[in-house]
Amino acid sequence: TDYLSALKALVKSEEEKQTLALENKVMKPKADYCDKVLTSQSTFTTTQVAKGYGISSAMKLNKMLKDHRIMFKQSGQWIPTSDYASKPYWEETTAVISLGDDKVHTKKYYKWTELGIKWLREKFGFERYFDYNLAHNDYSDEE
Repeated sequence: TDYLSALKALVKSEEEKQTLALENKVMKPKADYCDKVLTSQSTFTTTQVAKGYGISSAMKLNKMLKDHRIMFKQSGQWIPTSDYASKPYWEETTAVISLGDDKVHTKKYYKWTELGIKWLREKFGFERYFDYNLAHNDYSDEE
């Protein structure tokens, strides 16, 4: 019976190894893709993020973030609260606005990182994944 038990254990071990190899073959490309996305230098506006999650406007997403004490509005700009300011979920960007006659204004705003987009989905339990096609769609569902 020792020999028979050893053979059964060997068969079971080989079956498990084959199952794991198959799972690895399926999961590795997905994991590699996730690693690339989460380390990407790409950023998205709040409008793009809202659209990507099927939220009709940046205003609605910002209100949701305000209600959860993640962002607040000051002087017309949405800013992360102190609890979230140092998180890698966004990058501060400066827009230069030309007023003519060699006059310019600057405006700071935040753009979302891939890590921030993932964090939003997990934090708020968005059922769908971020839809890059919707995020880059120039059309709005608002009339």
